[in-house]
Amino acid sequence: MIAGESAGANATLVTLQRARQVGMPMPAGAIMMSGGFDFSWASPSIIDNAHRDVVAGSRGLAFLRRWYRPSVDARDPLVSPMFGEFEGLPPLLFQTGDTEVLRDDSVRAAARAREAGVSVRLEIFPLAPHAWHQLGTWLPETRAALRQIAQFANPIHLSRRSS
Repeated sequence: MIAGESAGANATLVTLQRARQVGMPMPAGAIMMSGGFDFSWASPSIIDNAHRDVVAGSRGLAFLRRWYRPSVDARDPLVSPMFGEFEGLPPLLFQTGDTEVLRDDSVRAAARAREAGVSVRLEIFPLAPHAWHQLGTWLPETRAALRQIAQFANPIHLSRRSS
């Protein structure tokens, strides 16, 4: 398995796409939590949730725009894996909160993967802010997300998916 949260989710999807491109073996699956996959900021939730996402919000995105990719093409798949190829990727789990500015990046990436024939599970958690997994297991949303991740990563579950 490979997994990442926030920028790590972006790196997870970039790594999968690049590994497939150069012929490396794929992991059994990938877990991406609160991922940002499109640095052109084309997802509707960027605007819709700008004042709802208490963690990232519009200020967080402005910071990323300045520091993460100041001179790189926002549609370059090595920066924005939304624009990369999804064919041949392993089963993917996307988790996002419905108040996240990046929510629709997960929704759109999951749709692109499904269109490419990839097994996808998309989970949208009500009222969960960006990267809520880090806020502690005292949150019911975190406990639920971790249970779903464990179910997805369970080897018995994975062997059933491939048969």
